[in-house]
Amino acid sequence: MSSGSRADIVVRSPVGNTIAVVELRNWRSLQLEVATTVLDEFRDADLLANSSYFLVISQEKGFLWHKDQRDLNEFLAPLEFPTKNIVDRYLPGLAADDRLRENELRSVILQWLINLTWLTEESENEPEKLLIPTGFTGRLQGATVLTEVRLYDSVL
Repeated sequence: MSSGSRADIVVRSPVGNTIAVVELRNWRSLQLEVATTVLDEFRDADLLANSSYFLVISQEKGFLWHKDQRDLNEFLAPLEFPTKNIVDRYLPGLAADDRLRENELRSVILQWLINLTWLTEESENEPEKLLIPTGFTGRLQGATVLTEVRLYDSVL
């Protein structure tokens, strides 16, 4: 976890319910095993009970888990998606071998998520197109995106 019970980014619905918890791990080759370990740490600390989605994101890829509608205590198998297009969209001059610092990646992902809250139609962009079937992009409409949130404070 980022710092105790803090999440890097939290997305809340217009009424204040937690929609998504987002953790940043900007390692060169973020793998599913590492992302799953991050998920397990949050789940073991009981910090995801009120969140429908959990994401672990690096500069190259992200993993999105969403809750099973038949059993809201369980997350479905993750969707792996590329994040290069997101980084290129907000930092078009970044060289292919440049590594973002944590605060730079946070700024990019914050801007992306904020833009998704205003998305009113289905996007043809990647990775948004890949995320649509999970309901993630639709749930973000009108939401608020926050950074460095203590999760136990976000429980309503």
